[in-house]
Amino acid sequence: MQKYFWILLCAILLATPFAQAQEEEYDKEIEKLSAQIAKRPKDASLLLKRANLLCETEEYEAAILDYNKALELSPSEELYLKCSEALAETEDYIMAYLTLSQGIQQLPNRHALHAARADISVLKEECAAAVNDYTAAINMSKAEPDYYRARAWAFAKQKNFANAIADYNEVVRLTGSNDAGLSLSERGEIYLQQENYAAALADFDKAIALNAEAQKQHELEPSDHFYYLRGIAYMGLKNYKAALADFSKAIAIENSAAEYYEGRSQAHEALAQHAEAKKDAATAKRLKK
Repeated sequence: MQKYFWILLCAILLATPFAQAQEEEYDKEIEKLSAQIAKRPKDASLLLKRANLLCETEEYEAAILDYNKALELSPSEELYLKCSEALAETEDYIMAYLTLSQGIQQLPNRHALHAARADISVLKEECAAAVNDYTAAINMSKAEPDYYRARAWAFAKQKNFANAIADYNEVVRLTGSNDAGLSLSERGEIYLQQENYAAALADFDKAIALNAEAQKQHELEPSDHFYYLRGIAYMGLKNYKAALADFSKAIAIENSAAEYYEGRSQAHEALAQHAEAKKDAATAKRLKK
């Protein structure tokens, strides 16, 4: 344990000077841009650069002012998107939505603007509006899996699982085996919400197999989350021994996730292993603090 403490401490000590140096570099660049803007106040490209740097330093209010000035001078898709992102960082979702609406009015055929406004609608918990904008983005872009993925989750929030699964079928078709099982695992999560545990299990089996293959080819870490999700599917199917094994695999990869211990505690309890269940429940409680 002491060994890991010193490793963590060294990492923090090494990272701190780098972060300070990075911040100083940003400050110098912002100062330099400010001098240029003073000479050329109507140069939208300079305002955009300064706003982007201000976002890097989390000075979102100042960044928003620059984005808005730049938008007045030279409206563009990038500016509408960047300004809405900064507004979202300040949790001003109404202004973010209005900014993107203005962008869509100015540039009606830009799918990225519709998708970004849909993202804001999700944050506002207005899923019907989100579905409409994701649909517009899909119709404009035709083959963008992320739009289908986002619309699927908007459908799922509305409990419209049939359409959510249909969208994930399209995501799986478009991505194939190129995302290390991520799309299949996400479709499996929709099946879990439906309590269709057999279909979920089939997707998690495939996702884990694809992830294992990707590990060999690209030196990826194994996905603890996939094992955790498959454990939930096994619990739903009352295969508690298999669930226990998968929760244990997830914990072996990532031992600081409270939900993994909660899942294993439930599996132990279902197998009448009460002492082990109590121990895992205590660990989960500790990790949540």
